[in-house]
Amino acid sequence: MLELVSCVSKGAIAVLKLSPLHQSTYEGDLDGLPTFIVRGKDLAEVTKTVGMSSLSSPYNLLVKLPNAEAIMHFDGLPESASTKLAMSGWVLTDARDVVYGRQDGGEGPGIVCSTHEKATGYEYVVVTQCNAFYEEDIARLKELLVLIDAHSVR
Repeated sequence: MLELVSCVSKGAIAVLKLSPLHQSTYEGDLDGLPTFIVRGKDLAEVTKTVGMSSLSSPYNLLVKLPNAEAIMHFDGLPESASTKLAMSGWVLTDARDVVYGRQDGGEGPGIVCSTHEKATGYEYVVVTQCNAFYEEDIARLKELLVLIDAHSVR
């Protein structure tokens, strides 16, 4: 379950930041990374706000991955994993497997970061999130996309 942490307007762009309910907001916590919803009428401005492939962050301008220097692998997801994230009516514009290293040099914890995009007819919506990629994480992300669809029909 997610709760709204902030809503910021940047001109004609709205950026909603959602965090897991009753979760630590400690920046080094991989389980508590926020989800961002960016809405606007100009797709170029929406994608610029998200800032995919940003030089200032390993994933994008909104998702601040903790301990970026400890990331061992930052690779595109295989097609089989990307298929799990597919959602009717949404375009999966990016999906990355992020694996952190342990102090002994081996692989440590990992997360999957994904970005979905949709044109709703009168605006564009981009949802970007990083999660542990368990079935329940994928289900919650898809529930959020369904909820956005339901509110976009008005």
